[in-house]
Amino acid sequence: ATVIQPPRASGIAAGTVLANTYRVVRLLGGGGMGDVYEAEHIGLGTTHAVKVIRPAMAAEQDVMDLFYREAKVLRGVRHDAVVSYDGFVRDADGRDYLVMEYVSGPSLAERMRGGPLPADAVLALRDRLAAGLEEAHRKGAVHRDISPDNVILPDNRIETAKLIDFGLCKLTDQGQHSIIGASFAGKYRYAAPEQFGLYGGEVDPRTDIYSLGLVLAAAARGRPLDMGTSFETALAARAKVPPLDDVPAALRDWLAAMLQPDPARRPASVRDLLDRWPGDGRGQPAQSRDRRNRSALPRALAMSALAILVLGAVGAAWLWSQREPVPAPEPVVEPTITRVEPNLAGLIAADRLDEAFALFRRRLTEGEPPSVDDSWALAQALRGAG
Repeated sequence: ATVIQPPRASGIAAGTVLANTYRVVRLLGGGGMGDVYEAEHIGLGTTHAVKVIRPAMAAEQDVMDLFYREAKVLRGVRHDAVVSYDGFVRDADGRDYLVMEYVSGPSLAERMRGGPLPADAVLALRDRLAAGLEEAHRKGAVHRDISPDNVILPDNRIETAKLIDFGLCKLTDQGQHSIIGASFAGKYRYAAPEQFGLYGGEVDPRTDIYSLGLVLAAAARGRPLDMGTSFETALAARAKVPPLDDVPAALRDWLAAMLQPDPARRPASVRDLLDRWPGDGRGQPAQSRDRRNRSALPRALAMSALAILVLGAVGAAWLWSQREPVPAPEPVVEPTITRVEPNLAGLIAADRLDEAFALFRRRLTEGEPPSVDDSWALAQALRGAG
């Protein structure tokens, strides 16, 4: 077997065997703390990406803590939109290696050099990366270094994009503390205001939402937004939502929501973002229910109505009977079931089913469900329309 050679200034030589298992093929890239190599598993013949901390940094406990944290996060987060963890090994000299999935393809930064992505591709990219982040956040990890360089497009395909480099991630468990502490973590161009200490400096999933918004805006423009190149100019650029005039109109509303300077005004989670601005599977923003073509309404309404009738008309009525007394509403607003039910019946009789369903849902939300007769009349009408 090839003897492990000490790393040179230029990196680990091709052909070197790491931990008696992985033969180095080539250097893929590196950063301030370590390098990533393409390597082949000697026994299995599989290809992997192996991250190695540079010798000069290996004595720094903070650096090694970040390295171990990245391994821990990747081991816990299993999602197709996040580069997968393949193992963590140590050689006879005590040197550690983080072994990951090898992904062949350009980074989003490289893809952007060819120009802006179409609006539908940007939306598809948003949904893909948001799904991966949702799983990471669910496991208590905030990436906090999302950038086009850290998004890889396998075979240059947006729909299979993967997030890489969780080396600066923060664990959100109450018992955990940020290794970086009060110092800056991330890239100026794609960092959220709270990473600069603004708004209390608390980093949480909304931080990733802001950074993802900057990445998606850059993809839509073909170049990054001007978010400053120094600490002072970066702060100034984050005093308000950055201009999105040259971003396709279909993307502006949800991008503006993601790029609110105050975390409290952003979507609370990536799930909240996707629920408020969903995609319809073809890369186009889904329209709100009241704007849809009438021909597309009946089937969706019927399916929703049947579910709500079981869990709403019955459940809401029971919950209403069990609720604690609440202060009386303002005298000017005194809707009653008696007044609403004839309106619902009238809408059903006039075959205005979309309006009838909207009224039905509103009454459930307000805790005043329609009668069982009117509820079933609506369900039957919707069934017949579907």
